Parts: sequence; C-alpha cells; structure tokens
Amino acid sequence: MTFGNALVSIAEAIRAINHEVNPGYSLEVAIEAVGPGSFRARLKTEKRSLLNLFSGQTARDLVIALLATFLWEKVIDPDTPPVITVNSDYVIIEHGSDRIIVPKEAFDHKAEVERSPAVNRHVSKTMEVLEHDPSVTSLGIARNLTDPEPVLDIPRGLFPIIRQNSVPATDDGRRSQEHNAILSVHKAVFERSSRKWEFVWNGFRISAPVLDQTFFDRLENRQLSLRQGDAFRAVLRVNQVYDRLSETWLNESYEVVTVGELVSRKPGQMESDLG
Repeated sequence: MTFGNALVSIAEAIRAINHEVNPGYSLEVAIEAVGPGSFRARLKTEKRSLLNLFSGQTARDLVIALLATFLWEKVIDPDTPPVITVNSDYVIIEHGSDRIIVPKEAFDHKAEVERSPAVNRHVSKTMEVLEHDPSVTSLGIARNLTDPEPVLDIPRGLFPIIRQNSVPATDDGRRSQEHNAILSVHKAVFERSSRKWEFVWNGFRISAPVLDQTFFDRLENRQLSLRQGDAFRAVLRVNQVYDRLSETWLNESYEVVTVGELVSRKPGQMESDLG
C-alpha cells in the first residue's frame, strides 16, 4: 500500500513539474515494470498532445532530473549554499562531499519548479506517505530500471526535512522550515519569556526565543548547567519571506522549537541528558 501511494504522489509531482517547464505538453505517467531491490518501479511516460518544447525522451529525462534536483536541494542548509558549476551541457551542484549533475536545459527551469505550489504539495505528500511506514529505509531515483545505483538516494532520516521544506508557501509569500541544528550559546536568557537568546549557527550569529518549556524546567530543577560557549542540539524553525526580485527565500526570523542533548561543555559542568 505504501509503495502504491508513494508512486501516485511521485507521478503527480512529475506531472506538475512538466506542467511548469513544458506547458501544452502532458506526460501520462504509469508503472511499466518492477525490477530488483526492495521495491523498484519504472515509470512510463507517454505524450498526450502534439505541442512539445523538447523531444519525448528528452522531456522525460529533464523532468526526472528536475525532480531529483528539487528533492536534493530540500535538504541543503540555506545558510550554506551549494557550489554550482555550469558548462555548455551540464550543471554540477556540489554541497560538501555530495554532488548531483543535471542537464543545463533542466537547470534553467529549476526556479520555476521550486516556486510551484503543486510540485511542493505532491512531494510533501510523498514524504508523508513514506514516513508513516517504518519499513521504508530510503527513496532512490535512477535513470533506468537496471541501474546498479540510483542518481539520488534519500535516507529515511531526511524524509521529515523534505516534507517540511516542501510545504507550499502561503499567499503572503511566507513559509517556515525546521532544521536539526547545533546551536552555540552566545547570550542566554534564563527566564521564561519571549526574549531572544543569541546563538551561533553555521558560523552566523542569530537571535531566537526558546519555545521548549521542558528545557526551562530542567534549568530550574538544576538538571542542567549551561554557560556561554556551550552548544546543544535543537530543532530550529527558520521563518522565511520570498523575495520576488531575486527569486529567493530569505531568512527573516528564528525560533528554537525543542532543545536536545548538550554536545559541548566546559570542565566542571554538571552532566546532563536533555534527550
């Protein structure tokens, strides 16, 4: 059931991407075959109208490349943008030790796909379906059914991040994303209030209130000793606004939703498990 529901959502995402980059030409998506692996399916695409900006095979390949790029970029930290190398035929997108190669023709349409509410909605639904089945360990996308390795392989731990980051923007051009973050304390506010702490996150200084009341309970019960320079794992909510001029989401404000374990401490501090 999970496999079927996920394929339906992926197929809808493919149709939505095609609608954005190739209007007037529809792709009919159906399962053509099932191959080796836990579950592996080949999606057959068939054109339904004569108007087409690309050849039938090229259109399918471009759409699949755009889907893979869309999924991959949903897990890239917005504060550490990827390195993009453009040549005449392909674009190489690198982030840390990871990279993905897409046809330049597909990359030229990337912004249109990222802005599409329909694409975001169907991808978010796909991740939601996969999350609900604990037996699913990863989602892979390959060019051919018999390819030994997928072009993109998304482990289960990234499903919630992609789902959250694919929630369509509201009409006012705002959205929120949640990240698993390590925050270094620069300035603390130990009272329960909406006052903002100051943190260092990925080399940037940010201000954010701490919303996790359990965290303050632990502080008050002396289960935790926290000082400037210490760091902890947290779920950080990043509130963003869409800038139409640059066609980019800009970070507007931050909130610490939950506080996890301490990951650095000074000598003599009280041991604590915030998990």
